[in-house]
Amino acid sequence: KVADIILDMPIAKENFNPEVISRFVWICSSLPAGQIARLVKKIRDEKWIQLMNQFNRWGFDYEKMLKKLSEAGDYENIIVLAEAILAIKTKEEIEGASSGYFKASTFYFEDLSHTKIFEYLVGVKEEFVEKALALTTTKMKEIIELSDKKNDNKVFDIEENFYLFDVDFFELEIDSGRHISFRNDVKNLAAIIKKLAENVIGGKREKAEEAKKLYEKYINSLPFSRSMWSLRLYVLSLCPEVFKDELKAAFIKPLQCELYYHELLSGAEYYKALKKGFYILSEEDKKKYIEDVINYFSRAMDDKDIERWSKRDGLRILSCIESELSVDEKEKAEKDLAGKINKDFKPEPSIGKMRGGTVHPKAPVDSIVLSKMTIAEIVKKLTNEWTPENLHKMDKDGDFLRPMNAEGMGELLKQDMANRIELYLDDANLFFNRDKLDSHYTYSYLRGIYDIFKQGKFQVKKIDKLFKLFNNIADSGEQKEFNEERDSFEKFDAWLASWTAVNDAIADNLKVMLGENTDNTFLDFKSNRNGLLKIIKYLLSYPDPKSEDNLKEQSNDPFATAINSVRGRAFEILTLFIYLDGKQYLKEDDVKIAGDVKKIYEKILEKEDTFAVMFLFGHYLPSFYYRDKKWAMSLADKIFLKDKRDLFFAAWEGYISANLYKELLKELHDLYKLAIEFKPEEYTKRKYFKELDEGLAIHLALAYIYFDDFNF
Repeated sequence: KVADIILDMPIAKENFNPEVISRFVWICSSLPAGQIARLVKKIRDEKWIQLMNQFNRWGFDYEKMLKKLSEAGDYENIIVLAEAILAIKTKEEIEGASSGYFKASTFYFEDLSHTKIFEYLVGVKEEFVEKALALTTTKMKEIIELSDKKNDNKVFDIEENFYLFDVDFFELEIDSGRHISFRNDVKNLAAIIKKLAENVIGGKREKAEEAKKLYEKYINSLPFSRSMWSLRLYVLSLCPEVFKDELKAAFIKPLQCELYYHELLSGAEYYKALKKGFYILSEEDKKKYIEDVINYFSRAMDDKDIERWSKRDGLRILSCIESELSVDEKEKAEKDLAGKINKDFKPEPSIGKMRGGTVHPKAPVDSIVLSKMTIAEIVKKLTNEWTPENLHKMDKDGDFLRPMNAEGMGELLKQDMANRIELYLDDANLFFNRDKLDSHYTYSYLRGIYDIFKQGKFQVKKIDKLFKLFNNIADSGEQKEFNEERDSFEKFDAWLASWTAVNDAIADNLKVMLGENTDNTFLDFKSNRNGLLKIIKYLLSYPDPKSEDNLKEQSNDPFATAINSVRGRAFEILTLFIYLDGKQYLKEDDVKIAGDVKKIYEKILEKEDTFAVMFLFGHYLPSFYYRDKKWAMSLADKIFLKDKRDLFFAAWEGYISANLYKELLKELHDLYKLAIEFKPEEYTKRKYFKELDEGLAIHLALAYIYFDDFNF
């Protein structure tokens, strides 16, 4: 009676009620197998699962139905219910549910493992296996055809929107564990097709014609994509005697490609099919194949890296059939392909087993050995034996989590500095040799100094040694501009600091020396004043950031760019400098900025063309204004360039993102008025640290609340 009621209730999109379907599914899972059998076609035909797209979660009720049908031996209706469960979303539904890099499932369930659909399908009796294969291959075809992307390299007809690079069909098994993405469900669908093909086609060795018909109908009819090519190779290898012609065609297919042959070799299946089925070819076909492989993969190419990889692939192919090669063929192959044939070669998927962890670079020696060396000995090693390139060559372990490289050496250097800083300061001048010592090691030294500053352990009496190093770098940079980028960036298995990073590190050290965010300084300001200003002047002329960086503001606001650049850091140092420098003036003095500082400020302002540093000119205007109001206001038109709209907005953004000051509100009254009149569509299209309208509104609101003489 319960089944009758459900059968009499039409379910359609027009009268869809999720509560009704949810309760019906729950009731169905509680019914006997015979009544479930009456309802499965209704579930499939009325598309209950598709209608419940937004509400499908675990599928436990469907697992209960499948279990009861299996226990009753009703495999016919298991396949009907499987067809409903394996419903594929439309392209529009997938795109609507996808977000950024997260790709929504192609199925209506996020994780099919809860339904155990694949376990029940693989368990159907022999007379239903072909129907199960028909269903699963149809679903796989639907999934592949969801992709409208053609394969650009012309090898495969279509590019899949799922990737099984870690799959080897010869080893693939159904995974019943909980999944982390829909890709696992596609992987299981591929696994069950493999299992069903083994039963349907692999069991027909004595019936060649029937096996070929089944292969053509269910396997070769699948779209010609990367994963389905791999599946074909596996299925053909099940019966080499039956599929002799098909295997021969598959083996020679990569050799018929002018380019992109590697697409057909990618993974383990081609090599394993070759190992398993090459014996079936005639002696004439074998000899021709071997000759063609040697000729094809020994071709000279313009790109020597590609040529080397090509030869490697040729050697891998011949390694799979090593026993079939004559002595002469082997000698020719090893000569032409410049390598050895390895009969123990074991093919693997494109992506092998995953290994996780944190990368901890290592040095060529340990801390004990390094601590016994003099600083001069260490630097000598850094300039020859321990260069980044040499360390990379010395790393024979190949452990990507423990690589030996310049990063590891730099970290060890910093650790050693903490234990004997006085000796490192005495020989500070050794850590800059533009032609011999890699910039990464100069950077490591300066970061080591910075860490010691931050810990409050710096020996102030040694400051002149460090200043000398800074001056040497500055003098060299003024004579010949440092390259902002380096050829070895991210080479030699390491991130290697450039000369720009070195100058960043100088700026960071100066900031902490001058007591940034503290009331303590690490130097006698008066005696070091001129030396400090010289280095600041150099850093303020350094070509980082560049005007081209303005184009990058789409993803990075100008303040973020500024504080991560040499010139931006230097500008912040200048604001610290004028605070300390101003203490030499009496309290009643109106002017508290020295003439040499003003000249540097004016010169930089005149040349500046980046959003990042113009932001700082606006942001730190109050710091300069309250030390010399007349001078600061004389430069206002140069800071807020009305005829260079993009630079104007950068400086204005910097200004309104800072605190509001009553006197500056009056001084810049006309700029506030202009800012109100600007239309949002006139603003530079980029990322903002403080949205212009928001910053302006905050300033006006604060003025209205706190300043009695301010009104509309």
